[in-house]
Amino acid sequence: MTPPLTEDAQRALDWAVDQKLKSGDGGEITTIDLLLSIWSEAESPGHKILAALGFNDDKAKELTSLSSEPGFVDG
Repeated sequence: MTPPLTEDAQRALDWAVDQKLKSGDGGEITTIDLLLSIWSEAESPGHKILAALGFNDDKAKELTSLSSEPGFVDG
């Protein structure tokens, strides 16, 4: 049995799925998709933890750019 997700976690997962579908990429939901979805929820505990660890909007853009390069493998 899988434990339930918190509202924040479910929202992050839904965002990652939505962004993946909008991209037309197909493929799987990756760690990067989840990280960026957590970052997108500015008031979430996950966003606050990432910020405390030094993650910011510039790093999110850099990660998005890096992950779209040919040959980049997440996982």
